[in-house]
Amino acid sequence: MPTNSASNPASKLLKPSPSGVPLRKLDAAENFLIICIRLWAVENFAEPPHKLPCWRGGFEAAGLRSSRLGFDALMSLLFTSARPSLQIRYYTCPQTSEDERWLLNCATLAQQEKWMLLDSALGQRLQNASCKRLIPMLLNLSKDMLNVGMKLSFLQQQNATAKTVSAPPPNLIMASNAVH
Repeated sequence: MPTNSASNPASKLLKPSPSGVPLRKLDAAENFLIICIRLWAVENFAEPPHKLPCWRGGFEAAGLRSSRLGFDALMSLLFTSARPSLQIRYYTCPQTSEDERWLLNCATLAQQEKWMLLDSALGQRLQNASCKRLIPMLLNLSKDMLNVGMKLSFLQQQNATAKTVSAPPPNLIMASNAVH
């Protein structure tokens, strides 16, 4: 896997910033996904490697063990294909980046089976061939998340004036503890 350098398209990863949607305003499933994306990015691009929790432990605790390889392949494809390069915040940053919100939107659209909107959203950043490879991967992950009670609703939250938060399922609480 490439490392963080000036010649690497992923060299802009992990930029801290005070702007963006606060993680505390996201639902548990969305927060889980963002943290796992961030931990994946640190594991694959940070120099020197950091001693942080492994995203795989969170997947295991959430009941997503069988989704680990798919998530790794999905992230690899996204990080090598997206143009411009994805901007992912460091693990402890309390705000989401625009690209993290884009990823949440795409995962939510896949989970809700809104194919035209998903194709349009992916087409903003990916070539057609990459979109065709990515959609089934994203669908598998989002459906696996739904099957363990991790419903994504990021798109709905953007338009809502008030948000109702229900208690997360027990496996999501264990997963959150595993990645934090």
